Amino acid sequence: MQVRSPGSLAQIWYDLFIMDYRNESRSLLTQWRRLAGIATLRIRNILAAGVFFFAIAQAAHPQESARLNLRWNGGTLSVTGLAIFPGEAKLPRGDVSAKAALRIADSDGLVAQIPLDIPDRLYFDELDLESNTLSGGSFQRDTVDFSIKIPWPGGDTVLEWTGGGSKQTSLEWRGKELRAAKADGDVEKLLDNGPDSSSLVFLVLGDGYTAAELGSFHADAAAIMAEYLSEPPFDTYSSYVNVYTLDTASSESGADHPLEAIFVDTAFGASFSEPTVPQLLTVDEGAVLTAAIAVPTYDEIFVIVNESQYGGSGGIMSVLSTHGLATELALHEMGHTFAELADEYETACPPCDPFAGEPNVTDTSELEDIPWRVWIEDFTPIPTPDSSSYDSEVGLFEGARYQSVGLFRPKRNCKMRSLSQPFCEVCQETHILSLYRTAGVSPVETFAPNVPAVDYAPGSLEFFDVVPKAPLGHQVSVQWYLDGNLLDEDGAETVILDTNTLGGNAHSLEAVLIDTTPLVRNDPDGLLTESVSWTLNPVAGPRGISLSVFVGEAFTLSIPGDVNEAVPVQWKKNSAAVFDGGTLTGASSRALMVDPADIPDSGSYYARYEDGSGTQLTYGPILVTVYVAGSVPTTGPWALVFLFLVTAAAATLPLRNMSERETRMPYSRLGWPFFSVGRRGH
Repeated sequence: MQVRSPGSLAQIWYDLFIMDYRNESRSLLTQWRRLAGIATLRIRNILAAGVFFFAIAQAAHPQESARLNLRWNGGTLSVTGLAIFPGEAKLPRGDVSAKAALRIADSDGLVAQIPLDIPDRLYFDELDLESNTLSGGSFQRDTVDFSIKIPWPGGDTVLEWTGGGSKQTSLEWRGKELRAAKADGDVEKLLDNGPDSSSLVFLVLGDGYTAAELGSFHADAAAIMAEYLSEPPFDTYSSYVNVYTLDTASSESGADHPLEAIFVDTAFGASFSEPTVPQLLTVDEGAVLTAAIAVPTYDEIFVIVNESQYGGSGGIMSVLSTHGLATELALHEMGHTFAELADEYETACPPCDPFAGEPNVTDTSELEDIPWRVWIEDFTPIPTPDSSSYDSEVGLFEGARYQSVGLFRPKRNCKMRSLSQPFCEVCQETHILSLYRTAGVSPVETFAPNVPAVDYAPGSLEFFDVVPKAPLGHQVSVQWYLDGNLLDEDGAETVILDTNTLGGNAHSLEAVLIDTTPLVRNDPDGLLTESVSWTLNPVAGPRGISLSVFVGEAFTLSIPGDVNEAVPVQWKKNSAAVFDGGTLTGASSRALMVDPADIPDSGSYYARYEDGSGTQLTYGPILVTVYVAGSVPTTGPWALVFLFLVTAAAATLPLRNMSERETRMPYSRLGWPFFSVGRRGH
């Protein structure tokens, strides 16, 4: 791919102003008059275009999603909470044979249809603290509260569900006037790795913490989340996770112990209430979901109970005590709810659903039919002997999912079989696939321009960026394709297209990003691959901004319009990032100041930034040409241009001692939405 460097000062001046009139009179006086008229016309045209596109940007509305709290009660489904937030929601998992299906429609018709797998069974795992062995069971519930994220079309949205052979055309909901409940205390972002829309979002609440103990809650939440995210594969993908805490003060500390006649007043009614399962710690899930809607972007909820006795539960949310092994239990339970993994222990579990083909259990001993066969080495015997000689091998070990024979697991031991064990390779892979499938994370951090189509004029340089959201310990592969042909860019995050090579035709540009983690060997749906594409459309007339300076002259490039000052700006020259320090300042802020311009080569500057609405934007490219004495011809047609520039510069000499703000005022008065270049004299 060819990359065109900015031309000389004379060339840029010619491109911008003279070429439209190359067939006209060439007299010096006539040319000067025409140049002045063309400059005025160009400014008016660009200003009009800028105002037009600014109006479009202002009128555009971001896609919205909704957090929908639902209650299933004896065959009736009702809405108990609704919060609308910007961004695209991933459709929740569901089974077409589920008990209900939710249909979302607006005035134009169907938007989405989502099977609802009603979580009406509560599963639990018990740990023998002496032998470290697990056992479990489940309870059937007639009433259950749960929550989903859905696309929200806005306007007159209709929710309709079918279940049990019946059809309801209207749910029991209060429409758009129902909003997020106000939390008792503050919402704090404990871990911030970027937008929630492209992250796995954990929300941590506390129960049994009084107002005076909220400091302890924050300390417990930080410690438990740190332990949680240090567990593979979360340690590799902690950069994909955001964590919020939500303060919910209780009147009293601890949890209920009904068998000991101990009852306390807490925000969510935490209780060891099941006499046959003393380690089962539960909360009022409806109350938790009502509070949690204050952070509607969450994917998973953790409720930490201010109780030192070992206990917890999983399902709709993870409930855990502050006992040292409680985080291990939460990881195990998340293996069920987030990665849809089965228990791998053999203890009987009455009553439990029949085997449903979970990714870490199989009922076949034929190598080609084993779901995780890509992880099995050639020398590993199938079935694999239950011997310590094979502790480190992925194979086919008999005994899983509450059965000692007939069902097989991938590894001799795993966290889905025993606590204080790591997840095996198959379970880690499944977690990562769920991270991409369910939480909607992406290997793309940001990209620009963040529009599907880009208009280009022959002769312009067009800049395209992708910033990978790289996991820890390995890179994300980046490949660029122009009209389906691989470009020789060797993993570059920025591509600069010289539109002279495009021939004035429409083209397509695509960046393909692949998470190359060795922790995933089986990705049949391509979940770890994502592409960003642009359509390139030719238009008449030049694009971009130009600036010419002399060697040693100071200049400032400044982004006009709305800039979110809290988000660092990334200035680049050509494809290389510009950093603060030396003679450059402000490389992460609205204005980039070069004082003096001691870099003698020309270049194209541009900035990636975020506006107040969170939209990623590009300013530039700004073609900066550094004039070196003796490089402009003194004879031939270009001599007229050079003479004009010298004359114009001499006429504006009084302005060169003005302040930066004063030299920029003509642009400000024009109300230029896209162009603001300030220059400072010596």
